[in-house]
Amino acid sequence: ENASPPGSARCGGGAFGGCGLTTRQRQRQEKTRTVALSIGGVISMVLVVEMIIVIALLTGPLIGVFTSMKTALDFLGGQSVRVALSVDSGPNLTSILSDKDGLISTAAQLLGPPAATPLEVRNFDEGEGEGEAAEGQEESVFLKWCQEAPCLADERERISCAALDADLASARSASGAPVIPLPRTFCNAVSVLSASKCLCDPDLANPAVSGEASSLVKSAAMIGPLCRVDMLVPSNGKC
Repeated sequence: ENASPPGSARCGGGAFGGCGLTTRQRQRQEKTRTVALSIGGVISMVLVVEMIIVIALLTGPLIGVFTSMKTALDFLGGQSVRVALSVDSGPNLTSILSDKDGLISTAAQLLGPPAATPLEVRNFDEGEGEGEAAEGQEESVFLKWCQEAPCLADERERISCAALDADLASARSASGAPVIPLPRTFCNAVSVLSASKCLCDPDLANPAVSGEASSLVKSAAMIGPLCRVDMLVPSNGKC
């Protein structure tokens, strides 16, 4: 009479006189818990693997973006480029954001198309007089090259070397500081030189002959996307 049926738990002597779960029910609960934990572990592992894959895929493009921006700053002013900021958080944050290696402050402008109202990057190390003198010297060097360039021999009536010189100079302010994003006038001049295959002229790539304009050839891979111009240069085999 007191024997318990097979596969059942002993009745407890609690206040309600109820019986516990059967052995089969307990085993079923344990299996359910084990399956749930296994599924949760698999899902967690899949999420971790996905995060690793996403990070791996984004690392290369991000490095390329920041490298391109660093190249742009080097082309536009070298180590003297600093971004003028007014930050209430103190000089340390301003220094971090405006440093040549802290490229976040200019990423949006560099990646965007040429704007009608560009952002001017102030050069804190050079005076305005020195910038204007250097600019005038470079203009005269480019003008001399342009007037003798074989690539423009058939375009003298349509293309003005003085206008090209002025348009290329629009990438710098009156103080000699670079202008970001690159202005439309600068990009139009680059487009004219590229379409005329002047960028294929080895003299244009020689700073001693063309002055600062030689940077157009050396930095063609960066200037092309920023100006949205198909750069015809020896390095890409389009000459």
